[in-house]
Amino acid sequence: KAEYKKAAESELPLSTMQVYRNMDTSFLKTFPYGSTYEGNVFVELETAQQMVDATDVRLKEGRIVRTAGFYETGDGGGATYMLSTTEATGSISLSNGLYANIILDTKVIDGKKWGIINPKQLGAKGDGQEAENYHINASITLAADLVKNREDIFRAIVYLPAGEYKCTDQIHLNVSGVNFVGEGNKTVLFTDNDYRKD
Repeated sequence: KAEYKKAAESELPLSTMQVYRNMDTSFLKTFPYGSTYEGNVFVELETAQQMVDATDVRLKEGRIVRTAGFYETGDGGGATYMLSTTEATGSISLSNGLYANIILDTKVIDGKKWGIINPKQLGAKGDGQEAENYHINASITLAADLVKNREDIFRAIVYLPAGEYKCTDQIHLNVSGVNFVGEGNKTVLFTDNDYRKD
């Protein structure tokens, strides 16, 4: 584990980087987001929006909540969260004053454990209408922090599902140990100057 950690933090050889670039990431399209947490889940909800409304009396500090989607079931935003009084990167504010802090999914790839996150788990829509740079940057930061802070995590993947992601500020990719994966020309990041028409 220590050698994987060291490799992730160092300048990796081009041949190694090529392996990551060409790795099979097709599983990300059907990955069961929010389902890999192995501890006890206290509350199961259909959507994160139900969690935000906080009408369920079980939504209390320290509880683990799993959702099947963010805005609707199966929209790719399913996630597992820890409820806390402390705001963190990517926190979702609940109407009862608590914050839902995401617990990143993991997957073993070629014998190494990877962290996995997609911005839809933090509320991104990918519909080209609203600014998504906050959700994307928070996803990148969370992925990098996971690699940095957990010895058992080799690298992490930030996955952008097919869609159009409007960005009104910079996307920060200056992190180590994180792969940024989209769906080719089906995943579009564009600025608020919107050059897509040309």
